[in-house]
Amino acid sequence: MKLTIAIICSNDHLISRCLDSIPKKVPIIAVLNYPDDYVEEVCKKDSRVTICRCDERNLGKLRQLAADNCKTPAICYI
Repeated sequence: MKLTIAIICSNDHLISRCLDSIPKKVPIIAVLNYPDDYVEEVCKKDSRVTICRCDERNLGKLRQLAADNCKTPAICYI
């Protein structure tokens, strides 16, 4: 099954462990809202990650942004 993992993140420094736990061939969309520098750098270093930025505190809108940028038939939010 073709699947994209979507992560909504602001300043959780455990995102590096999260990214490491995802199989290498799975595309990832990171929707960052008000991210700190560490989170932004970790996401930029991983070539699988497509970064979307939206500085709003609206979870529905952030999830929709991930869905709109998904290029596979399925998406899993974590």
